Amino acid sequence: MFRKVSVLLPTRKRPAFLRKMLRSYDATVGDASTAEIVFRADSDDTETIDFLRQLPHRFIVGPRVEGYKSLPAFFNEMAGVASGDLLMCCNDDVEFRTPDWPRRLCEAADRYPDGIFNFGVNVGLNDDKFPFSIVSRRLVQALGFINDERLLFSDIFLLDVARHFNRAIRLDTVTIFHDWAGHGDDETRREANRHEFGVVFKDATGAWSDTYREAHDNAVREAVQRITQTGGPMAETAVRTVEGYEPPGRFDPARWPPQTGCRPWKSLPGRDGMPYARSEAVQVLDVIYRHGVNAGQAVVTSFGNGLPSLLWAQAFPAVISLHHGRPAEAEASRDGHLILTGDSGDTRFLLSVLERVHDLHALVIDDIRYASAMSAYYLIGEQLKRPGIVVFTPMSAQRAENGGARRLVDDLRSGAADNRRHVITDVTAEAGGPGMSYELRL
Repeated sequence: MFRKVSVLLPTRKRPAFLRKMLRSYDATVGDASTAEIVFRADSDDTETIDFLRQLPHRFIVGPRVEGYKSLPAFFNEMAGVASGDLLMCCNDDVEFRTPDWPRRLCEAADRYPDGIFNFGVNVGLNDDKFPFSIVSRRLVQALGFINDERLLFSDIFLLDVARHFNRAIRLDTVTIFHDWAGHGDDETRREANRHEFGVVFKDATGAWSDTYREAHDNAVREAVQRITQTGGPMAETAVRTVEGYEPPGRFDPARWPPQTGCRPWKSLPGRDGMPYARSEAVQVLDVIYRHGVNAGQAVVTSFGNGLPSLLWAQAFPAVISLHHGRPAEAEASRDGHLILTGDSGDTRFLLSVLERVHDLHALVIDDIRYASAMSAYYLIGEQLKRPGIVVFTPMSAQRAENGGARRLVDDLRSGAADNRRHVITDVTAEAGGPGMSYELRL
């Protein structure tokens, strides 16, 4: 769980702004133990240093170096001494307006226990650029820094890294107003303009130079690689979240939430537990996260006991699950889950499913009937947006002799299905596991 926000705040000769900011901080912070401010002052700025000595907040002092251009390094210094598990890159001229904002940020972070995210709050200008990056210490540890010192716009850097994982999250419930950015002209803004036009912009339109764009894109690629090389933290966290699921104590006729816990893995159809092998699920989820597929909707062709839907919901905001039964049964919709009842081999039913599809990025085919598996692959699979993925499971003959998903994969690979050889990858099989394969569409 996330418990504390560290506000990283470089400042220079702005006691008046600091007093106003601190009044708003004290008025809105709520439980003081849930937040801290770490200031960073220039060593030649005796006025600010003298002011900070009167405050109960932590601060560090260092050379001004290149001022605005050196801000990424300053934030790295402050992150190194901060004690929070959430870190916010902030300014000395903000106004905290939302009561109990640290609790709101921590509660939002708890929805992403792997720590891979960047939160953007309401600031009054360029909100879509996330000017005050709010990231986790876990992300900082994976990167080795909070700001890449080779870049000037580190907020855009962190935003693009989070976007790769579809974890750039706007929090409209929190407002931290920036009191001057874009609202007027002062010495700091003029200094910023000098550096921005010297390093980033190629003309007065605000377009980036080719050199800076290349440096930015390379830095983002490196950061994404560092995160994914930490051992698939997002995939492992997703699996652990499902393993910690506690079924409700009473039966719900709407079939949701699931009536059984995740364990054991590799359970047989119709039994309690997850029908997948744990390591195989982690491998497929890791592919989904690494390639930024985890967005929009996923369609799962077999509802089963509901646990597969719960698993895929860790990666996708919306999951449509197909429950085999009479189409006349009412649909169930809860917490981003839509359960539609019908026959996955019935073309009319699949067409009705497509009426609910608008941003499909994953299709999970789990069907022992060849015709049903093929119908889903072609009718629903054609609606996949890129990046997208088709997952085939369970795959072993042990589960279903000549099972539909297994036969379909063989025919797609050989070209027997549509005269085109499809590239389908088998994950490393776990002993006794049902097996999984996937077709990645980038």
